[in-house]
Amino acid sequence: MLGSDADIINYVFPKKLSAKRLDSYLAAGWFRSEQILFRSKLLVFNEQITTPINIRFSLENHVWSKKNRKILRDNNQHYTHIVRPSFISEEKQILYENHRHRFTGYFCKNLSKHLNLSQISIFNTYEVCVYDGDKLIAVSFFDLGEKSAASLLGIFDDNYKKHSLGIYTMLLEVEFCKQKNIEKYYPGYVLDQPSSLDYKMRMGEFELYDFSKKKWQTPNAEFPATIATEVRAKMDEVERILRKNHIGFIKKIYPFFAAHYNVFNPQHESFYHSPFGFIVGQLYENEIIVVGYQPVKKEFTLSVVSTGYYLESQDHEFIHSPTLSSNIYPDVAILNWIIQESPEVEDFVSTLVNNTMKMMKIKAS
Repeated sequence: MLGSDADIINYVFPKKLSAKRLDSYLAAGWFRSEQILFRSKLLVFNEQITTPINIRFSLENHVWSKKNRKILRDNNQHYTHIVRPSFISEEKQILYENHRHRFTGYFCKNLSKHLNLSQISIFNTYEVCVYDGDKLIAVSFFDLGEKSAASLLGIFDDNYKKHSLGIYTMLLEVEFCKQKNIEKYYPGYVLDQPSSLDYKMRMGEFELYDFSKKKWQTPNAEFPATIATEVRAKMDEVERILRKNHIGFIKKIYPFFAAHYNVFNPQHESFYHSPFGFIVGQLYENEIIVVGYQPVKKEFTLSVVSTGYYLESQDHEFIHSPTLSSNIYPDVAILNWIIQESPEVEDFVSTLVNNTMKMMKIKAS
């Protein structure tokens, strides 16, 4: 494993993986993208700072709600489906590309690469395909372990969205797992605040993974405090102090902070790693001065940062939310140097107010 319990994001890149070992990773709060297994205590989802909360369902005594039984019954009457070992086809790739408008964040353009569906894949990946006649209208993918299964991705034709096909394919995954005597089903994660992912919690009684206790537990009325709770509070604190002292700023959410923790990129240590940044000054066209927060060190930072380093490539792109994109950094930022760091953001005020650095101030917002 790469990283420690204090890290925000941990990665592992296994060269081989038994079904039993996958069970162990899932039980410890890991999930996967491409060939990488990772677990995260902080992420930006739909341009909000959040903590992913891993959830799972026990299938031994699992029963469907009345609403889910209706989704299964109605769709089984109108459509056909098949569950089988996964493979990539042109029609699935087209469905994936047409579904892209529903994504925000870092997006892999190639479905096969996104799921690592190749002859050398270390994962045992299955698919649920739903057809209207001969037409593929939905597909979902899930990994099988020895006693566990992990849902990966569901996509569907927007012309059929009123039929809840995204939920339907997950219901079919669970039905298949029950037939195979799978004990635990992992639908992925929800977030520590309301989001579009909450539908996963309506599939039955679930457990959530508590990183601090390193165990699964039945949720209370509210999720426990998370790192994202802390970071959002620190972001509000920065804004309050800057406004109180009439220091101009532009507030930005920074989804690429996670690049700092990706040790597979040789430049990872040079990436800026606060999940937010208040731009308070500018030195050159692509060199700005920002106030941020490092959640591992629990310190605020006043830093000089270079922008314009794009991660987008032939295989990937970053998709903005059409309503919130003005609030987000559009690219990766490089940390040039830290001017000042402190557990108290007030310590930066004199530096900024006195303009001891030769910089162009940001107009007060």
